[in-house]
Amino acid sequence: ELAAVTAGYAAYQHHWNDKWRSNLIAGYTHIDNDVVAAGAIGLNNTIYTGEANLIWQPLPRYQTGLSYTYGHRETDATAIAAGQDGELNRIMWSNWFLF
Repeated sequence: ELAAVTAGYAAYQHHWNDKWRSNLIAGYTHIDNDVVAAGAIGLNNTIYTGEANLIWQPLPRYQTGLSYTYGHRETDATAIAAGQDGELNRIMWSNWFLF
């Protein structure tokens, strides 16, 4: 049997001027795991995510930016090792070149 999933994401992009922009992204996922499958180890139950970035595009074919990502997950309450949670914190820097 397939698990029922409720999920949603929202994003907003703001242009500070013609060279700078930011994005804010948020997400939520809830998984209603099957009782039989729930005996498995580490099945996700709830996941929250968020990201914010700042991107600079000084030239039409080049951009660079800095991004922060946050994630939080909780495992299914009926799973082995039930109710455990974890967090992710990540800072990323990227460069984009168009050839």
